[in-house]
Amino acid sequence: MPAARRLPVGILVGTMVMLGCNEAKAGDDNPNVSAETSKWSWSGGGQYDSQHSFGLDTSLSFSPTTMTNLFVAVSGSSSTDNDADLSSNAATVGFSRNGDTFGFSIGGHWFDNVDVVQGKEATLSLMLRSGGWHVEAKGEYRKSEFDSFRANTVVRRRDGTFVPIFSTATCSLTNSGYGAVAGVDGESWGAYVSGMQYRYGSHECAFDSPGLNALASTNRLEFVQLASTLTQRLSRMAARYLSKYSENSLLAAELGAGVSYLSDTARWRLAYQHGRDEFQGLTTETYTVGVTRSVLKDSNIDLQLGASKSESIDTVAFAGIAFTTYF
Repeated sequence: MPAARRLPVGILVGTMVMLGCNEAKAGDDNPNVSAETSKWSWSGGGQYDSQHSFGLDTSLSFSPTTMTNLFVAVSGSSSTDNDADLSSNAATVGFSRNGDTFGFSIGGHWFDNVDVVQGKEATLSLMLRSGGWHVEAKGEYRKSEFDSFRANTVVRRRDGTFVPIFSTATCSLTNSGYGAVAGVDGESWGAYVSGMQYRYGSHECAFDSPGLNALASTNRLEFVQLASTLTQRLSRMAARYLSKYSENSLLAAELGAGVSYLSDTARWRLAYQHGRDEFQGLTTETYTVGVTRSVLKDSNIDLQLGASKSESIDTVAFAGIAFTTYF
């Protein structure tokens, strides 16, 4: 029987405009509900997996004109792994403007992986459309601050020397990400491919013991030795939540692809996602099938099933549901 877990507390307030193939197209997923005629939309849903992890999220968007959109989102997720509580809360806010040929979006993202790391992130994307084709360039910048931790270990430095550490450390990290999405949307069929690459700077650390200035700025291998407990938890979190909550993880790279089909009553989707975490180099592959269809008036429901296969944990099956209404 799974151990009891506390529900993560996190309320995200924000605004974000999503471009073409992203959240702004939620109305297009449903042949009977059009987002273009509604100024407001609300969505809420959750995900649960076979390892007793769960996630909840909700969002609110406002479109003052047919070309602009504001978006607010909140999410929380929790699981247990080897008696360690892996909980994460996040908030997203943003704005976008989307024309017939050119579009852009800017946003901010905040997250708290409880007892591990907190981060702030700025995002920018630019999109070009021609006919049914679209190409989107994406960039982001993030600063992460790790919770203080006790280090009792010996670190091998890049020059081959060894440094014994018996101290409390507080560390931070910055990284940037660059990527692109390319896709096509026909009358019935759609498809996309995507990719992101992340680059990390030095880990800046402060210690409560003198004589450790040599490790004030560490590279990835030194930091993994110094903070092995934290980095192992982050690697497990990246594997478990890659399907939906990868924005709260520290990844080295990710790739994705998907196809969709619009029938008279619903939109069907197949998607694949591959990710590699920064610290342990572990990879995760996720496969998802989903369907969106109309329910009630001016509302739709989205159902999804999937599985994630990772080097760090057993294959995990998951199911998700989301409800969206336009008003």
